Order: sequence, then C-alpha cells, then structure tokens
Amino acid sequence: MKLTIEAEDLVESLNGEYWKQHPTIGNVFCSNLGRVKFLDVDCKIRLRKQTKGSDRRMNVKFKNSIRKNKSYSVHRLIAETFIPNPLAKQQVNHIDGNPSNNCVLNLEWATQQENWEHAIRNNLLRVGVRNSSGKLNEVWVCQILALCRKTTLKNSAIGAMYGITSESTIQDIYRARNWKQINIKDYVKYRLGQTSNPSDMIDNPRKGFTRRHITKSC
Repeated sequence: MKLTIEAEDLVESLNGEYWKQHPTIGNVFCSNLGRVKFLDVDCKIRLRKQTKGSDRRMNVKFKNSIRKNKSYSVHRLIAETFIPNPLAKQQVNHIDGNPSNNCVLNLEWATQQENWEHAIRNNLLRVGVRNSSGKLNEVWVCQILALCRKTTLKNSAIGAMYGITSESTIQDIYRARNWKQINIKDYVKYRLGQTSNPSDMIDNPRKGFTRRHITKSC
C-alpha cells in the first residue's frame, strides 16, 4: 500500500542514503543504509530506534493495524524492500558475517543450506575452538548434528573441527547410537528461525547452542 497522505518527514538522510516504502507495511520506510522510519499517527515520519536482540541482530518495534508494538527484524525489512527474491528463499544472510550491518549491499536472500555453508566457509561458526580437552559435550553434539543435517560436509571434515579422527564417531552421533539423549529426531524439531544463523547459536561461549534451542513444537 503506497502512502497517499501528506506527511512531515522529520528524518534527515545521511550521505548516499535513499529511502523506499516497504512493499507490504505501508507506514514503514527503509533505507539502503539499514535504517528504518515510521509514519506515526500524527502524520509525522520519525526514525525508529533499533535494539540489538540476544541473537545480535537489530530489531525495531512499531504499531500496525493488526498487532500493536510488534517487533520486526531490520535485516528482513531491508531485504524485503530492496532485494528481489524470485526463488522465494526464506532467510536473509549477512554477507560480511556481521548481523548488525544491515546495509543493503551486505544482505542477500539465502536458503537454510546456503546460510550454513556461508557460515562455515567464512569461519563464523568457530566450532571446536573451546574443545581443548577433546571431549564432547551437549553443545558440541548439537553442533555436530546441525552440521550433519544441514550441510554437505563429510564426516571426516566435521570430525576435524572437533579433533575427532574417527568418522564412525560422527556417524554414531548422527544415528543416535551415542548421545541418545540428543538424537536426530529431537534436532529435526529445532527451529532455525529462532536464532537465524549458525553463528548466532554457538558464537557466545557462555551461552552456546544448548537445549533451549531445541523445541517440542515446529
């Protein structure tokens, strides 16, 4: 819905910045530099404050006709406004690996598989670096399940990330012959959309990829 009323724009554009109205949320405007502004009820357009979520991605809140104070991911708003998505890919990838950089040139539509492979290719996962003793724990087992399930990496490559020389160890984890309390059926129920990127799940050594990322409902 295109804006058809007179409105006072209180936002001063930055150098090289240009704005477009969001294609489906008519009172929202996005910039190529990753900023978002919103048409308030007083017919004034104001810049929306962005907050960083626990997944290190930027969010904005504003009211719409359906739900008040709804939170939106800035990277999705920017991608939906500026980047065509003819293949209907479901995720937005940050090319430089920085989830706070929402400039349009840093975003691209991606499949879940492409997102994982991009994270691995650019060393965003940082897997195994905290495994100094060589012993696995629930965090690393979940990571291994994720890599087996969502990438095309061979077992030997996954094992190398964790200092595991035996491919059968990786296969036993995948087939739930070991670590049965964290099996592949549980992992299938995990919703990647809750944390968006593999790097968001396991980059924080204090939080990591824990059981709270596995949900009972899809």
